[in-house]
Amino acid sequence: MELGQINALITALLLIMTVFLIRSEKKHTIKLEAASGILWGTAVILKPYALIFFPYFILRKKIVPLISGFLSICLFLAAPALYYGWNGNREVFKEWISTLSQSTPRLLSTQDNISIFAFFSKWTNSAGWAVYPAVVCVLGLALVVLFVMKKRSQVTSPTALESSLLLLCIPLVSPLGWDYTLLMAFSGLMIILYHFSSFPKAGKILLVINLCVIFFSLYDLMGKELYASFMSLSVITVNFLILVLYLVYLRFRKIS
Repeated sequence: MELGQINALITALLLIMTVFLIRSEKKHTIKLEAASGILWGTAVILKPYALIFFPYFILRKKIVPLISGFLSICLFLAAPALYYGWNGNREVFKEWISTLSQSTPRLLSTQDNISIFAFFSKWTNSAGWAVYPAVVCVLGLALVVLFVMKKRSQVTSPTALESSLLLLCIPLVSPLGWDYTLLMAFSGLMIILYHFSSFPKAGKILLVINLCVIFFSLYDLMGKELYASFMSLSVITVNFLILVLYLVYLRFRKIS
């Protein structure tokens, strides 16, 4: 798929997974948990960044989704051996890892990369030095997620916001977080807009400004030069980090 359309499929899989998790919590059915794990495993095979849900499942002691998910992953990983053979399949994965490790550093400063790693790479002009502050920020986001999960007992249905927060974090923490992966922030944005009236006046104003920057940061509207300058500053990265804070606010206020 060109231009990252596969991210729409992965987003759909993870959103359906979330729906199954929510329903399984209400109905206490193993089948729905197993199905959510299969969907997660399928998403991981399509793009490994879906592994962001792995520690989430562990912290929530979701054994059934973990088992069904890893069985799915093993099955998908073994499937190419039917064509390549076991040795050929192993070589394919070695080449994939080698290609990924070699291409990632030079792609960090690409204008369409909106990850935290790209943010610091662009501002420091050094992919090597950018790793250190980026790792600190990623660890900070991990602590934010832990804080949100710690407050889950204070709301009626906490899974939707937590899953949306993880989806929003994917393009930010993935070294190659291209701008089109921000599609994954869809559910988080919907939660924020649904609870718009719950924010204080200053928060509403900031949110409107933030969303205007996001919605109007289009190549066709800004033109080639302005858009290139805008993306080279990684402004959009900051915009979506602000959305993370809005989700955290909703949990802190026991709203969602």
